Amino acid sequence: MQLHMFKDRSTRISKTEFINLLKCPYTWFLSKITGIKTTPTRSMKHGINLHDIMKKVNEEKDLYRIRHLLNKYQNENPHYQTEISNIQKFLDYRKVRKQTIFPKFTEQRFETTFNKLKLVGVVDAIYEENNYIEIFEYKKSLYNIKSIFLEVSYYSFIISKNDTLMNGKNEIRMGTFSFDTGTIKYRRFKTENISRKLKKAIRIIEKRKFVPKPSIDNCRTCIFRTHCIYKKY
Repeated sequence: MQLHMFKDRSTRISKTEFINLLKCPYTWFLSKITGIKTTPTRSMKHGINLHDIMKKVNEEKDLYRIRHLLNKYQNENPHYQTEISNIQKFLDYRKVRKQTIFPKFTEQRFETTFNKLKLVGVVDAIYEENNYIEIFEYKKSLYNIKSIFLEVSYYSFIISKNDTLMNGKNEIRMGTFSFDTGTIKYRRFKTENISRKLKKAIRIIEKRKFVPKPSIDNCRTCIFRTHCIYKKY
């Protein structure tokens, strides 16, 4: 539990905690103050399985072997036919556009500090192009695209502070890919946007304003909904 946050040291915050804190500050109270533990939902387990497949694809780095690997996965996982097919389409898309097909880093942990926060995150993929870097999030669906790009922006901020990784590049492009639909979306990273959100997070924690914000959108995907008396469906 972090009952004396910010008094002696920076407070560690993950991407998920950051997003949840902004959506509904009460989630911070449940996880950080009361110490409630959650278990992955069925949808989360589905996403984890697809991320595992994507990680193996990115580590293979050979298109011919990858095609056979994906065919094997489709035969072994009949429920993932569409998603695995979309992974192949994603690779083909990058190849046709003459982009780097495989990331320089995949599911690697990075961290930095911002004021009183220690930001920690495991980035799905970092692609290095000639003049810029792409920070990518792989998602089951792109239902809440605003929230997804806030996640990518959080990761992009961490990477922007890593001089070794940036290697003289001054541009970060944010991307996301949907396993369900194969949709790919891009946005430009802007430091000032995420900085405002991080400052807001600090104010919430400092003032301990862990106020519930129940709504259908917030509650139906909340991992704390079984522990929350304010939930709405």
